[in-house]
Order: sequence, then C-alpha cells, then structure tokens
Amino acid sequence: MSACSHLGQADELSAPLTSVNYTDWPFDLVAVAKPETPTKIMAAEGVNAFGASGMMCCVTLPRQWQPGMELVVRTKDGTRAKNSQEWDVEKMPTIQHRVPVPPYTPRDMGTVWVQLLPGGKVVLVVSRYDPDHPSWPGEVKGWPLPT
Repeated sequence: MSACSHLGQADELSAPLTSVNYTDWPFDLVAVAKPETPTKIMAAEGVNAFGASGMMCCVTLPRQWQPGMELVVRTKDGTRAKNSQEWDVEKMPTIQHRVPVPPYTPRDMGTVWVQLLPGGKVVLVVSRYDPDHPSWPGEVKGWPLPT
C-alpha cells in the first residue's frame, strides 16, 4: 500500500481499491476509471456476496478534492455458468455507474473503497480507516453481514 501511495504526479494521490459487497450477489468485476476515459480501468477486482475484495493498485485522485468530482465504477454480476459453454451463452453485461467522490484530504487517503449496496446503489469512500473503525466516514458502517 505504501508503494501505491507514492505513485502519481505531485498534484495526484494514489491509493489501492477495495470493494465491499453488502448484497447477496457476487460481482465478477468491480472496476474504477476516470469519467473522461471510462474504458481505461485504473484498478479492478471481483468480490463475493457479503464480502470484501483484496486491495488492487491503484486509483489516482487529485491531491485537492473538488466539488463535483466523480469516478466511473464498472460492475459485472457474478456468473451462474457452470462451464465454458454456459459462460459463452450467458454474456453478463458490464454496468457503468458515475459515482460522486466524497470530500477527502491527503491525510484521509488510504484506500478508495467501493461499497456495493442493495438496490444497485454504488458508493465511494476515501479513507484510511476500515468500515468497522469508529472514524469510518462512510454512509454504511461495518463489514457486510449475510441476511
């Protein structure tokens, strides 16, 4: 993670990506890109239902947060295919979400978190804290629990 935080230009900060899935459905892909280049993925990972992904390097953001900032989060539902023939037929679509980047400071930069919430809601959190930490700034607190 420390190597990731030193990448980028002087006016940028870089941080790993972690996805946290609060739904009962897995995602084969959770990827982050800039709105001006939505197909150029900075970091991507899959995530299980009611789980969290690993850390993928790196998402770059401007050193200074600005109102109206967004990132593109691309998701692809987990497959139900049991073999390659079913995989070819299933053709799961990739969905593109434009997601606001919440206010942050360079001191906050630790991880760029993607929270996948019920109802197809996708939220970004920029924090050096995990979701179960008392100082976690995200809308949804704690790790996912199966329902």
